[in-house]
Amino acid sequence: MKSPTKPQLDSTGSRPSPPSAALQLPTVALVGAPKCGTSSLFYWLTAHPQVCGSSPKEPFYFMDERSPLMRPTANYNRHGYSRYTFFPPSQGPQAPHPTVFLEATTHSLYQQTALDAFASWTPQPHIIVLLRQPSDRILSSFRYTQHNLACLDPEVSFADFVALLLEGQLEQIRDRFTSNTSFYVLSRDLHYSCYVNFLTRWAERFPPDRLHLLTFESLRANPQSVVSHLAATLGLDPAFFEGFDFQSQNTTTAIAHSWLHRQCRRVAPMLPKGGMKSALKSLYFTLQRHQTSFSGSDDDALRRLDDYFEPWNRLLAEAFQMDLSEWSRVSPSIIRPTNLSQ
Repeated sequence: MKSPTKPQLDSTGSRPSPPSAALQLPTVALVGAPKCGTSSLFYWLTAHPQVCGSSPKEPFYFMDERSPLMRPTANYNRHGYSRYTFFPPSQGPQAPHPTVFLEATTHSLYQQTALDAFASWTPQPHIIVLLRQPSDRILSSFRYTQHNLACLDPEVSFADFVALLLEGQLEQIRDRFTSNTSFYVLSRDLHYSCYVNFLTRWAERFPPDRLHLLTFESLRANPQSVVSHLAATLGLDPAFFEGFDFQSQNTTTAIAHSWLHRQCRRVAPMLPKGGMKSALKSLYFTLQRHQTSFSGSDDDALRRLDDYFEPWNRLLAEAFQMDLSEWSRVSPSIIRPTNLSQ
């Protein structure tokens, strides 16, 4: 196992101090993986009156120093715990007092900094990991980047992307990305989807009762059962989720005009929250939405990915005693009816 890394020097030349007793850190961390249903699970759990969710959902505070996802104004490497202020303060004696504080930075799964920090706390937080059939996760990541983020030329096909990814030649289309961060993430999707490599490191630092592995497929098939069981494990009253409306969050939507979408993404944060913004958002997506086709070459690309990941999935199943039979391909999951996407 890679030896634990020490925090980098902060702006004063000192190493970050241990967290103070008054600082509210997450008691539960949903660390990944991206595009595996984490947004939906986060919002379902934070609907529970005993749960306080971080704002934003993904603080990206415990990123490795070289990650482009690290926020320069608030990160552990440079500021220690001094700028970890993502949970709202109590609103007074009559306000509900949460028993669970949840953050959900999905890229934490891949960060040595996050692993070292979380493992050093007493008590350690509960760690939740959501996994998805790797080929489907990569397809979702590709389409989310191409449509929701509008950071990849819509003329790039999934089949071409997969071919270059498997050949280690994605640099050939770097100029088709409008975001270096998006290129960074997609170029690592093969590595990110070999889950066993990352989970082994987390399992060495967290006992089984603190490390909880779930699958996107089981969460999609029976959200009430999975979430209720998880709630009970975290010390929450599972009865809250009886009759709960498990609506999906952060779903991938095909966008007709990428340039327009990029401009709207810049303007949207400036609009005040409320009914008017929600109505405009609904109208906008109605006008922008369009149907995407799924070709035979795209299906072949999924199967090529399945072949690549087969030995990695087998190692994962053996190492963590997981039943991954649901990760079999009958037809492309992108065109199967589904009520859940990250």
